[in-house]
Amino acid sequence: MHLKSTDQETHRNLWVELLPVEEVANTDNFFALGGDSMKVLNLIGAVKSQLHKELEFKDVFAHPTFGELDELLRTMELNGGQEEQLSDDNQPNSYPLTSGQKSLWFIDQFEGSLHYHIPWSIQLSGGLDKMALFRSLLRLLERHESLRTVVRESEEGFRGVVLAPEDWAPVELEAESIGAVNVLMQELVKTPFDLTQDILFRAYLIKLSEDNHVLLLNVHHIAIDGYSLRLLVNELTSLYEAYSCEQSPELPEIKLNFSQYAAMEQEADFQQRAHDKIKSLEQKLNGCPPLELTVDHKRPPVQSTKGSTREFNIEAPVWEALKELAADQDVTPYMLLLAAFNILLQRYSGQDDFAVGTPSMNRGSRKLNQTVGYFVNNLIVRAPVSPDIPFFSYLKEVKYAVLEAFGYQDVPFQMIVDEVAKDRDMSRSALFQVAFAMQNTATSGRFIEKMGDLEVTKLAFPVATSQFDLTLWVWEGAEEAPASMVYCTDLFKEESIDRMIASFQCLLRSILAQPEAPTQALNILTPQEQSLLDSFQGKEVTYPKEKTVLDFFNQQVAYHPTEIAVVFEGQQLTYEDLNKRANQLAHHLIA
Repeated sequence: MHLKSTDQETHRNLWVELLPVEEVANTDNFFALGGDSMKVLNLIGAVKSQLHKELEFKDVFAHPTFGELDELLRTMELNGGQEEQLSDDNQPNSYPLTSGQKSLWFIDQFEGSLHYHIPWSIQLSGGLDKMALFRSLLRLLERHESLRTVVRESEEGFRGVVLAPEDWAPVELEAESIGAVNVLMQELVKTPFDLTQDILFRAYLIKLSEDNHVLLLNVHHIAIDGYSLRLLVNELTSLYEAYSCEQSPELPEIKLNFSQYAAMEQEADFQQRAHDKIKSLEQKLNGCPPLELTVDHKRPPVQSTKGSTREFNIEAPVWEALKELAADQDVTPYMLLLAAFNILLQRYSGQDDFAVGTPSMNRGSRKLNQTVGYFVNNLIVRAPVSPDIPFFSYLKEVKYAVLEAFGYQDVPFQMIVDEVAKDRDMSRSALFQVAFAMQNTATSGRFIEKMGDLEVTKLAFPVATSQFDLTLWVWEGAEEAPASMVYCTDLFKEESIDRMIASFQCLLRSILAQPEAPTQALNILTPQEQSLLDSFQGKEVTYPKEKTVLDFFNQQVAYHPTEIAVVFEGQQLTYEDLNKRANQLAHHLIA
């Protein structure tokens, strides 16, 4: 016995709408038809809304064909589901801040929040219709309330207050060269937002010549996330194309505003479900140590957010082979790359057990697909690396850990931090210190080539901040996969990150060459490093025998006093510090 024909038809129609395809057979695979994590979330939300049944993220992976998932739905009991709680009514001008917004607000008040500015810039070549562009930017501000929401304190606590877009306009500037533009943009992005007063959406039009301009947008993270930036870019393109042709723009309907979502998060049922899940998650994270990567500089006592980035590409042949390997193992490319990244971290730290953070779009309801706001949530993936097991086996463990982590995607990360990370170490981020993120280039907003008649060139914006010790970003492309490693410059030198990237590239090739090998047997050495290692084996090297180990140590103290000498259980000493402590101990023993 299957679902009632009407329910089965509804389910089938959801696949047709989401993927999109014209028809769906029972043997069709959701992911083979183009499904991804975002579409899984949309499917789960739509099933809640229309079939009143509660799917979990892992259910879609465990039952990827239409027939299998249809059969699972048949066995499920009716459940009202969270989707129904997202009401279209009551669009307030004031609303309680979400847990994530509160966290950013307190960070801003405590230390400032320049590292939570989200800049985006493009070069526009051709005959620019300036009025059409300005109308488009103003329309974005009018359309999305989160861009004009400020934080105010009231008797009910901190609340978001939606302002009218009065007296807002893009700022017009001029520059003589693209080099001067880059310097100017760096200064503009460093201008802080006053979260209690300022519109959180700034636009700058920098003129280079009559047919050459640069558009810079700068938005505070408390107002948007990466998915929201994609929405803004797509809508800006559509609006400009319409206004420049003197046509009325057609944009998708916003079915729910961010304020309505924020109000839902405060409801008692939501809070209770979150607390129940946190209790379960706390047990899973129990005993998980912080990740102690070997660093180049002594870790500051308070976490540093100074950062930079190094970009690289996973080349087309490797990327294509990785996608094929992932499909053969019934995992996503994201899961495969995360498994590889975990192995890399294990090699560089010597730790088998640690957690990695990963962002989730946290838009379980399709009503939120067109809403701009700070929805993104951090998930925690704990998948200890077992050096002796085959990579294929470890990949299955990572898959399970990822699916388990997505079961907590609706639990605000800050609530988890407040309840689980009771003893905070201010020198590092809570619960995880390294993150991995992956986006699709077709939907990320990173790459657009045209805006009306204008040629568009995406400008590389130098990263000057880092929220974590390390973050690996990968953009899933059709042919190759652009990637970048964002790192804290108060911990790592550029050359160390370059070496880590080279190791990652070697590791990916090694996985493709021997995917059944134990994880500890996978190669991370470049040919040059392997050659250097081989050159040391079986050879005698002369050294000044008249000198002692102490002489060599003192030489290091003189040459490299601020370099890290020893690391043990989270503590680090420079050569100068170690020398001072050794002398103190010696004098104590002599006395």
